[in-house]
Amino acid sequence: MFFFVLANLGALGVAMTGFVYPFFFCYAGPNACALCPIGILEQGAIGMGGADPWHSVWIMVYTAGLLGLLFTVFGRSFCGWACPVGFIQDLLGGTRRDLKDRKMLLGTMALVGAALVTVTWKKPSLLPGNWWFLAYSGIFMLALGVTGLLMTSGIEKRIRTWERGLGGPKDRKRWVMAGAVLLTIGLGLYYAMAKAQGYGLTRYGIPGAALACVGLFLTVGYALKPRHVKYAVLILIPITSFISGAMLFTDFDPIGMITATIPALMSREESWNYGDFFYVKTVLTAMFAVGVVLSARFWCRTLCPVGAGMAPFNKISILTVETDLDTCIHCNRCSRACDMNARVPNFDRDPECTLCGDCIDVCPEGSRHFSVFGRPVRTKRGEEQ
Repeated sequence: MFFFVLANLGALGVAMTGFVYPFFFCYAGPNACALCPIGILEQGAIGMGGADPWHSVWIMVYTAGLLGLLFTVFGRSFCGWACPVGFIQDLLGGTRRDLKDRKMLLGTMALVGAALVTVTWKKPSLLPGNWWFLAYSGIFMLALGVTGLLMTSGIEKRIRTWERGLGGPKDRKRWVMAGAVLLTIGLGLYYAMAKAQGYGLTRYGIPGAALACVGLFLTVGYALKPRHVKYAVLILIPITSFISGAMLFTDFDPIGMITATIPALMSREESWNYGDFFYVKTVLTAMFAVGVVLSARFWCRTLCPVGAGMAPFNKISILTVETDLDTCIHCNRCSRACDMNARVPNFDRDPECTLCGDCIDVCPEGSRHFSVFGRPVRTKRGEEQ
């Protein structure tokens, strides 16, 4: 919550700074006070094909240097302690919340959404001027709640099995082939439509782009493991931006919807321009919400490009989480507490570890601990060494 407030200091009159958020947060938000690392990556790639490519190079060097320094010190801890998107995911779901609680949350969202839709339809005079946005929010919450309730039964085990790559070789081969076919068809459809419209990603190119995204996710997710998809996303962002001259990832990104579009609609809906991508991002945001309710930290583990950029720094970071194998009793409580499916306790410096400290808190022997320069600094909360 502290970092969520810190990311929105613009609400207190703080002007846009030259700092770069070390987590995922859209700089187009009405209260943003720093720059988004993914937005800079896209703008830099676009600028490389412009009249002054060196300007883009220096901006990206500055961003890489600043973030590289932070990640070298703190590793991927920004995912576990600072990222507002992680905070939202922890609110919506997680391994600490059992299936019954998740169904209750989804049912409550559906009821609240139905109430908003009913009031805006029957008695709009009871609501403030931006009643249209409240109606839209109600429809979104109703659809999310109902869809989540329909999907929840029996799906958790299948999601976890798929994420750990436990499917048989034949099943994996079929999904990889299906993903490759969808990727090919999607790219072909997008190329044909985009060419007809002068190579711009208009609404006519959206179906092809969406098919290509699904195909890429299936291909990479089943050929390797789902957690590797985010690395493919990170690599493709500058490539697609450079080729298309557009911020394609931002156009589809559900995080931008959550951290920028929705706050902007709440604060100045009358001045908002609804573009071609608004409704596509709405659908993707609903899918994001359902995904994180059904599976803890789904975005962080499979799709987040910022997390993909941070992950390798866990191997060299000054701050890390380690295990004292001499005292470890291998009860696997740490593994069950980990929302990221990190390989604990037998593997330290896992790229998937967000240094959230949950494994430390559940360890009965105090074997898991934070470490700075290889020196243990804390076991359980409030216990220092």
